[in-house]
Amino acid sequence: MGIYLKATDCVTEELKICSNIIYRKKVSLMIRMRPFNKMSYSELQNEYLRQLVDARAVAFNDEDVLNTTKKSRQERTLKTLKLLEQSGYMYKGLKDFLFPNGKISRENLQLLLVGPKDAPASLGGNGSCDSLRQYFEEMIEIFGILEESPENKVCKEIFRYGALNYKKSYQTENTAYWLQRQLRVKVCPYCNRMYTTTLFGENKIRPDFDHFYPKSKYPYLAVSLFNLIPSCSMCNTKKGNTAEVIHKKVKEENISIIYPYDESFDEPQRCISFRVISSQKEVMMGQSDKFTIELQPKKYSDKLEFNNAGGVLTKTDMKTRFEHKIKSSLTDKEDVAKRESQFWDRAEASIDLLLIEKFYNEHKDEIMSILRNHYQYNQDSIELIMKTLLRVKHPEATEQQIKISTRDMLYFAFLQHEEWGSSPLNKLKSDILAQLDEIENTYIDS
Repeated sequence: MGIYLKATDCVTEELKICSNIIYRKKVSLMIRMRPFNKMSYSELQNEYLRQLVDARAVAFNDEDVLNTTKKSRQERTLKTLKLLEQSGYMYKGLKDFLFPNGKISRENLQLLLVGPKDAPASLGGNGSCDSLRQYFEEMIEIFGILEESPENKVCKEIFRYGALNYKKSYQTENTAYWLQRQLRVKVCPYCNRMYTTTLFGENKIRPDFDHFYPKSKYPYLAVSLFNLIPSCSMCNTKKGNTAEVIHKKVKEENISIIYPYDESFDEPQRCISFRVISSQKEVMMGQSDKFTIELQPKKYSDKLEFNNAGGVLTKTDMKTRFEHKIKSSLTDKEDVAKRESQFWDRAEASIDLLLIEKFYNEHKDEIMSILRNHYQYNQDSIELIMKTLLRVKHPEATEQQIKISTRDMLYFAFLQHEEWGSSPLNKLKSDILAQLDEIENTYIDS
C-alpha cells in the first residue's frame, strides 16, 4: 500500500512570507536576541549607565559616566587614573583611551561600557560599525588579550562585575536582575532548549550571564552591556572562558562562535536548519527512533528526503557543497563569499563547542511526536479544524492566521520565526515541519 504525504503549498508560502518580513525588520547562536521591543537601543544604553553608577560597578565619578553637568572632586576618577599609570605597559592602551591628555573622555568610557552611540547595521541602525562583533574586535585590538595575571586585577578594580549583584536597601532589584528583565530573553539564545526565567521576591533566581568575550581574557569588558548574554547554565558552563575555539578543520585557526546579537542559525540568507536524517520509512511516520538530528545549511543544500537509495550526506559533504554554492554564486563578490564562509565556520564551531546536535538528539520523543502528528493529520483533517476554529472561536481571524494557529496547536509550538524565543525547541519544531513540507508527492511503501 502506498501512503501519500504532500506538504501544503500555503504553509510553505507562509514561511517564506514570514522570513521576508523578518529580514526587512532585521529582527532575527541558535536564535537572535531581540531586546529592543520594550526599550530602544539608546534608552537601554542610558539606563544601563545609570544602573552601573548606582551599583558602583565602575570606578569613575558619576558625571564621568553619565551625560550630566554635575561637578565633583573627581576622587574616584583620579584614583583610577593613578592606578592605570602605575600598572605598567600592559594597560597603557586603556589609559590612553580613557584619559587622552590626562583628562577623562566620557565618550570613550561610554563606548567601552555600552557600545557605539549609534546602533550598528546588524541591529537595523546606521552606525559606523557593521556589527557589535566589529565593535568588540576594535576594542580588543586596542587593549589586547589579558590572561589571568597580577596586572589583570587592575581591570577588576575598575570594572566590577560582582557589583552588578549589589542591591541597595530601597531597591527592589539589583542591576543584574534589572538587566535580565530588560533584555526579555525567555529562552537561552545559544541552544533554544532551556528557559532563562527570572523570578523576583524572597526566592529570587535568574539565569546565568555569559561573558561572550570572557572576563578572564578581556577584563575591561566585564560589565560591558552587549558582552553579557543571558544563557542557561549548561551553555554557560560548556562555553566557559571561550570566545574563540581551535577549529581543527580550518588548519588549527581560532574561530569565534556565533554572537547572538548579530546573527543566528536562521538568517534568511543563510538558514542553517535542523534536519531529520534517516533511511527508514517508519521514521517519518513517527514510529521509529532510528534517526539522527543534524544542523545543515538548508538554503545551499539539495532537498534531503528519504535516502532509501544511496548514502546520507555527511557533515563534511554538506560543508563542501555549501562552500561550492557560495563561491559559484558569488564569483564577482569575493568579500561576500569570504564572509559567508566565515559565518559557516562560526556556526560549525558553535555546534561543536556547545554540543548542540548531541543535546538535540536527546529530544527524540518530542521529534517523534511531531512526525506522528504530521503523518496522522492529513490535509482534510487540518482543513476541518481550521473551519471549526474560524466559525466558532475566531470569527474575526483571517484564513492565514487560522492556518498558523492550527499548526501551533497541533505541534504545541510557536512556529513563526519572531516567536521562537517564547519557549524552548521552537526552531527545532519549525525546521522539521519545513523539511516535511519539502517532501511533496512522496510515497512511502508499507
